[in-house]
Amino acid sequence: MSYTPPPSPPYSPPNAQVPLELPHYGASLPVAFRRFWKKYATFTGRASRSEYWWWALCNAIVYLAAIAIGVGGGIATGIADAYGNVAPGPIFAVYPVVGIGWFLATLVGNLAITWRRLHDANLAGPFFFLGFIPYLGGIVVLILALLPSSPMGARFDAVAYGVPYPQQPYQPYYPQQPYQQAPHPPQQPYQQAPYAPPPAPPTAEQTPPDPPQGQA
Repeated sequence: MSYTPPPSPPYSPPNAQVPLELPHYGASLPVAFRRFWKKYATFTGRASRSEYWWWALCNAIVYLAAIAIGVGGGIATGIADAYGNVAPGPIFAVYPVVGIGWFLATLVGNLAITWRRLHDANLAGPFFFLGFIPYLGGIVVLILALLPSSPMGARFDAVAYGVPYPQQPYQPYYPQQPYQQAPHPPQQPYQQAPYAPPPAPPTAEQTPPDPPQGQA
């Protein structure tokens, strides 16, 4: 008995026009960024690993940029008091303002895309709340988000909830040509060979006499 691996998800070109109701496998960073905002509060359907991790990279870039500008600018514009202590300058406020503002602006979207990524791995969305377990919860959700796509995750698509996909444009039906089988060459009639009886065993008169004793 040999092991048959599960079928891999269909791959789409990075900039292909994939309906929002379906996951975009192989999405590029700009495509993943746009799809995040277009599906900001969509908890049905699935999100591919490329969609999820490209957005995670964009999220990290925003936070790192806010930290770099706020902390770096605050130190550069710091003001020293009479005792030599340096207080951060006004640019330091960029970090908390941008960080908190970005967190609130993407809160629902981050929850939704994680929910859909779990669907793509054939897991229920509420597995997200494992992240609230102290110490280990975040690691568990991270591992779940790394799982490969499963075709069984299609049960979480909008069709499964009774929401039909947009109708596809009408495709005309072209009748197929009837199948024509090539004629067989005529077969030769079967001719049976005439019956020939087997030869009769030799009789006593036909059996040669034994040679005399002493002769070879």
